[in-house]
Amino acid sequence: MAAKDHFVLAADPISEREATPAPSPSANQGAGSVTPRGAVKAPSANVAGEAALLANPPPGAPGAAAGGGGTGPQTPAKQAQKFSLLDPKSWPFSLIPVPEIATDPNAGTTVGLLPVLLFNNDQHQITNILAPDIYNNTNVGVGGHFRWLAYPSEDTQYYVITGAAESIARQVDLFYSTGRQHNRLWSIDLRFFYEKDPTDRFFGIGNDTSKGGESNYTTKQIYGESKIGLNITPNLQLQWMERPKWVRIERGVLGPQIPFIGLLYPTVKGLHGGTEMMNRLM
Repeated sequence: MAAKDHFVLAADPISEREATPAPSPSANQGAGSVTPRGAVKAPSANVAGEAALLANPPPGAPGAAAGGGGTGPQTPAKQAQKFSLLDPKSWPFSLIPVPEIATDPNAGTTVGLLPVLLFNNDQHQITNILAPDIYNNTNVGVGGHFRWLAYPSEDTQYYVITGAAESIARQVDLFYSTGRQHNRLWSIDLRFFYEKDPTDRFFGIGNDTSKGGESNYTTKQIYGESKIGLNITPNLQLQWMERPKWVRIERGVLGPQIPFIGLLYPTVKGLHGGTEMMNRLM
């Protein structure tokens, strides 16, 4: 009795059924018609047709090219969206409007709007923050700030902050820092700061001061600060800091209800400001 051959053809829809035993060669069969033991039969006509259909799908079928051929360029699943001011989904940033409400014993009451724009990279990490604001303050009037904070890498960051108000108030704050992870030999921090704050108060010196001794003045100051660190290891740093500072005292914005400090305390030390140089090794 001739042994039966079994085989499975994965592409054939009838592959799970037992194949017909290969016939033994006879005198009427040619050499080319013999199916050797263990050989896999050629795919049927149905299988060949399915393979051709997959290679060249008809127009309109899933995966078919625009031109109808299987080898043509594929249509992108999602095209890049063009920027439109009226379409927030096309903006290259996330916008978070923040209402600004603040009270301070010296500065007074502030009401304004702080729109925050967050810029992300491909890893969804924040790389830049733009946060300007406009406000109205009970003491200095209408004003605003420009704020730009940048984080180009985990090792470097910087910011620019400027501001001004209707009455006297001014601010400029610049900062740059690199080598923050202490993976390099040197770390550097640089800062420039300028400010005019016309809402500062002075009540005198000592424990016997009273509300009736309240006075007002403007602090005008400029200073620069530099920090240079030698990174011995990522956890051990030797740092040198320099900070020259210049301060002057001027009239504030709260008079005549609250008198100028120079009228109530004409002999107090520091009334004319001063200059200092601070340095530190740590």
